[in-house]
Amino acid sequence: AENKRKMHALMTKKLTRKQYLIAKKYRLSKAQYLVASHQPLTAVGDSIMADNSHDLQTVFKQAYVSAKVGRQIWQAGEVLTALKKRGELAPNVLINLGTNSPMTSAQIAKVVKTIGKGHRIFWVNTHVPTRNWETEVNATLGMAAKKYKNFYVIDWHSYSVNRSDWFWQDNVHPNPQGNIHYTHLVAKEIAHQLMPAS
Repeated sequence: AENKRKMHALMTKKLTRKQYLIAKKYRLSKAQYLVASHQPLTAVGDSIMADNSHDLQTVFKQAYVSAKVGRQIWQAGEVLTALKKRGELAPNVLINLGTNSPMTSAQIAKVVKTIGKGHRIFWVNTHVPTRNWETEVNATLGMAAKKYKNFYVIDWHSYSVNRSDWFWQDNVHPNPQGNIHYTHLVAKEIAHQLMPAS
């Protein structure tokens, strides 16, 4: 109830000129922008997230981003464990892994366990048409969303399909325009889960 009150109070805030321009750039409603910008967020990912880190931190003012080129799912555990030990793991955790290799349900289970209860996990699925594991990774993430009630898939794959103009020539890494669309989708989906039902 307390959280609901805080959220309703937040919705009545007016946007500054700067905030209005940010919301407009990322095609976010006032409510979506306010929710995203006031939410602590821990983001862990690979080069896709590294490309998007500036845009994510423009919208998510309280985001901590740990992104590394070539990062694999089995390397996520130590990053998350270190953040948790320091008390720096936010209630909302954004993950973008699966670009560089296939992953198993057991590996995802390990990440979910490391993050622990009391956190929402938002996992961005993959757009890697050049790799044969794309479908498998996205299916595995879809199963995880059904299994864990605090696990949400952000469907970047469907959102970006046939949008080669959003990517560099490799058709995997988003270009500046793609980063805006990626950040729009992430902010919209996270805000949707966190906004109180009207």
